[in-house]
Amino acid sequence: MALEELDAERYQMKIAQCAAFLVDNQATNGQWSYGQPVDVKNYPYVEKEKKVETGARPGGARDFGGGREHGKKPSRQILVPQTKHTGEKGDNSNSQYASLGLRACHDANIKLPMECLALARKWWIDAQFPDEGGSAAAGNIAFNAAATTEKIQGWNYQKPGEGEGNPQPTHPMTAGAVGATVIYEYMMGRDFKKDAVTRAGVNWLAKHFTVNDNLYYMYALERAGMLYDTVKFGDHDWYMEGAKSIVHAQKADGSWGNKQDKPEENTWDTCFAILFLKKATRGVATGDRK
Repeated sequence: MALEELDAERYQMKIAQCAAFLVDNQATNGQWSYGQPVDVKNYPYVEKEKKVETGARPGGARDFGGGREHGKKPSRQILVPQTKHTGEKGDNSNSQYASLGLRACHDANIKLPMECLALARKWWIDAQFPDEGGSAAAGNIAFNAAATTEKIQGWNYQKPGEGEGNPQPTHPMTAGAVGATVIYEYMMGRDFKKDAVTRAGVNWLAKHFTVNDNLYYMYALERAGMLYDTVKFGDHDWYMEGAKSIVHAQKADGSWGNKQDKPEENTWDTCFAILFLKKATRGVATGDRK
């Protein structure tokens, strides 16, 4: 993601190597775990020239000094095949971040295997919890590109029925899943606003909307809002409410987090807070950070 943001033309082969790591570490069920090493130097890449749209995204670009104007794809396209799967399953936290990495590869003109994207999206369909209104699962209409829904369906770290007790959807995983499903619809060339699975997740965030001190969740909320291209979830302005909460929680030294036994996690929280406040995620509809 950092390399694509900085200069996709210059670092395109490095980004392709990241893509190789991601696609070959996809589990057979469509998830990702932490991954195993991949021999990226001897990978069967396919390179070809392809004319692509080079206009800048409407939102403009941040100046990193000497880099390309953001929004210009490299003219060379690199095809990255999927040569294997790694493991039978992963976890939803790693899987949501895999979608962010794959999106960065896609935007750097790395052609990803459609079967990899379709399997990843299928996992999120299968892992979605039943409609809280009692209607049928969204998976029954998930492939109807014109579908709309008023269903209310979230996600957890695992599929419904797995694990101990009676797990229910959570805010971090539902927000992360919404961002992931938008990304897969975008990369597969479909209108994410018409995707019933994504819409059901957005409805869950609207019904259960909250902002809190879980900054891992707050960054996921930022991604969901920016990627779905919405100012509000329900009646809630997610950015205004979230920014007020985060700014109020900042410590005197400028950091965030209150973990005394794991101080390194305070650094993570500080990064998540900055990502939220900056609106760090580029939308897929407009490509900007409006």
